Amino acid sequence: MDSPSTYSLNHTVITDPLRTSYELCLTRAFLQKKKPILAICRGFQLLNCILGGTLYQDLVEQLGYVHNNPEIRHGVIALKGSVLYRYFGCDFKTNSTHHQAVRRLGNGLYGTAYSVEGIIEAYEHEELPILGTQFHPECLTNLLWDGRTPDFAPYFRYFTALCRPSSDPECSGKGKGYSSI
Repeated sequence: MDSPSTYSLNHTVITDPLRTSYELCLTRAFLQKKKPILAICRGFQLLNCILGGTLYQDLVEQLGYVHNNPEIRHGVIALKGSVLYRYFGCDFKTNSTHHQAVRRLGNGLYGTAYSVEGIIEAYEHEELPILGTQFHPECLTNLLWDGRTPDFAPYFRYFTALCRPSSDPECSGKGKGYSSI
């Protein structure tokens, strides 16, 4: 996420205040209405900050980790019981195109996947129908899928099921009782 002001840290990156303002307003509206949210990369970071979490602003500078290379595929460990574990097992590979990362999780969020360095790569919310990934699953499916990772189509099918009325059998657990978008 490109707006350190959102979480009260010093600026070390170029920001886009208009975009950030719009995304903050939209995300808060979805949270207020308890709508399903699939947060990816910047959205993953933004949602975390809205919920009171913090970020590493620069992984290379702060931790010495390079995660900002679209050619990299790195290992991720998913926690048993998570949506990612359900579809991809404990250990799988993802892409890596970010220079920032979640440092401390926001209220209600819990980590569901981690890089080998311990970077939080995915989270879910304790009560709300929220899924999030630091990596880009939309680039790991359909025509963009390169075979070096799982095909993330099942992840998107799960999320779209969360957006349906709660009578849908795919909507087990989180998301029950939430209206469709």
